[in-house]
Amino acid sequence: MNSFQNTVMIVAIVILIICLIAIGVALSGHSSSDVFPPVIAKCPDYWEASPSGCINTYNLGYDVGKCKTVPFSEGASNCQRQSWARGCNLTWDGITNSDDLCSVSTTSYS
Repeated sequence: MNSFQNTVMIVAIVILIICLIAIGVALSGHSSSDVFPPVIAKCPDYWEASPSGCINTYNLGYDVGKCKTVPFSEGASNCQRQSWARGCNLTWDGITNSDDLCSVSTTSYS
């Protein structure tokens, strides 16, 4: 290689290293306290929202009779929603896939 190619190669490597350092600094400064998902749906996955509440149109869950409607108001905590959804074997993005909402994993509804 001649000296021009060596110079171009060294400059390219230096620019690459600077870019990688800048990306690393930007990622390390990013707040990891962001909640995912940013918006939690009003109803469990595959349920339909209506003015009167959530409707289990596909009859999902263990006991369709007990799990046909969401048994609490909009003011309920995410922990209550998680316990109910896990007890009915339902998925609810942001609720059932989060381990830090509450320490209760399942609740029996009888």
